[in-house]
Amino acid sequence: MVIVSRHGKRYTCKAIIRHQDGGEFLPCPLCVPIPRWTGSIPDHCEICEQSFEGVFIDGKTFGGPWALMCHRCHITNGGELGLGKGQMYDLLTLEKIEG
Repeated sequence: MVIVSRHGKRYTCKAIIRHQDGGEFLPCPLCVPIPRWTGSIPDHCEICEQSFEGVFIDGKTFGGPWALMCHRCHITNGGELGLGKGQMYDLLTLEKIEG
């Protein structure tokens, strides 16, 4: 898998093809934009109120409501990533890592 960029957006691509033409990025049919966090930039866990370190998780808790959580609170209060469960984001790039 390669990561290619164009106009500030990053894409993942499973194709092993040439993506450059005169320095310009050419997306192929297999290029998929990397999802990004679109809300305000979070700075602390809504459960333990500690500052995030590297990643944050927008996830469903065992009690039902969703929260922005640190990794440790996610393990103890939600535990799963995936559709309808939670997504992990890189705090620096705001790109989705998993889920």
